[in-house]
Amino acid sequence: MLQENHDISAFYRGASLKPVFFNTDDTIFIPKDDRMYPGPGRTWEFEASTMGWQTLNGTNLYVNRDVLSGNAFNRGATVKSAPWLYTDLSACKKLKVKLKNSSYANQMKIALYTRNEGAGFWTIDMDNINWDEQNWVTIPISANDTDFATYTIELTQFGNINKRLMQLAIKPIFNAFNGLWEIDEISIE
Repeated sequence: MLQENHDISAFYRGASLKPVFFNTDDTIFIPKDDRMYPGPGRTWEFEASTMGWQTLNGTNLYVNRDVLSGNAFNRGATVKSAPWLYTDLSACKKLKVKLKNSSYANQMKIALYTRNEGAGFWTIDMDNINWDEQNWVTIPISANDTDFATYTIELTQFGNINKRLMQLAIKPIFNAFNGLWEIDEISIE
């Protein structure tokens, strides 16, 4: 069975398919650490859903042909994931964005909001993250694409990241005042 890991956040009450592994004698193999997700990281594929992503400013947001899309109407248009992702970053090395940029922009920006577990972890307000205080990484992108391009960012570029990814924000066409952008997939591996 193929892993379908499309949870939206730590509090989303959805179903998730898990892979089934078999021993050589055809009995089911159960991994020792099977309490959370089968592997590190997270993937967003927008099959008929925004997967909890929403606009922060400067763009609209919709799903078209299983692609997260928007028409930016201000420079620095920003979208953000659902909060409370609770993704363990300790075994992850990179972030990938599969983007189609139909504007003249040549930069995308990405920020991660991370924190460590500890006292008060579950009581910290996730509704009022100041994205201006986060470390934004600028990625050069191609302009006026006719197809999707995959951009890979090493997590070390974000500086000192904590163990848990709580939320992610993207400025898909940062230095354009308007234009269409489309994201086919985002993954943290």
